[in-house]
Amino acid sequence: TMLLKLAASEEKSIREGAIRSFRGTEIVKEIYHTLTKLKAIHPDSQPLIDAVIDPASTLKNRPAADDLQSWNRLLSSSPGPANVEEGRRIFTHSAVANCSKCHLHSGRGNHLGPDLSSLWRSANPKHILTSVLQPSLHIDPQYKARTLLLDDGTTFNGILLRDGGGGREVYRNLEGKEEIVKTDDIVERKESASSLMPEGLLDQLTNREIKDLLAFISWPSSIESSEGNSEE
Repeated sequence: TMLLKLAASEEKSIREGAIRSFRGTEIVKEIYHTLTKLKAIHPDSQPLIDAVIDPASTLKNRPAADDLQSWNRLLSSSPGPANVEEGRRIFTHSAVANCSKCHLHSGRGNHLGPDLSSLWRSANPKHILTSVLQPSLHIDPQYKARTLLLDDGTTFNGILLRDGGGGREVYRNLEGKEEIVKTDDIVERKESASSLMPEGLLDQLTNREIKDLLAFISWPSSIESSEGNSEE
């Protein structure tokens, strides 16, 4: 197939983009044998290939979520500088991190969770790593999820945005869209102590992918960079 041809490319970004496309798909014999051969030809892509043919391989020797010192050592052991462009691809990849399902960065993504475009201005690397490893440890109050039991017996999950007036409340639903709920229809409200961001988000990523993803999240967005340049 074309993807297997691209997976054999000498250009690393092309090769690994194609290999990553096999994540979450059925690995038939042809794909398995081809990728196994590529490990010997391109040893720098071995962790990514292993993640495709043996997803559990990414969990080997992983520290506990609250052991930041060990996590920093682990990520630092990945050779070479972080690749922000690879991190961008991982951020938006539907079969890998899929961060853009809930977060915006550089104008791309969804606005269910915080916009990460300007995170680099205020958050230090420790805070960013902690937020990804332990998403429920510190939740911004404005992004706390609520579950509403409605009088018709259904439930609604979302984030309260504002009072809509006239006995209406405006929420952001789990698809990131605004939705109006009538106050009189609400029988019970529960505020979740857990973040909408799932635990174990990094479990399926290789150490290299995590390093690149964190670099992208920490990087000034292209929108902010262009705005800054236009002001000078």
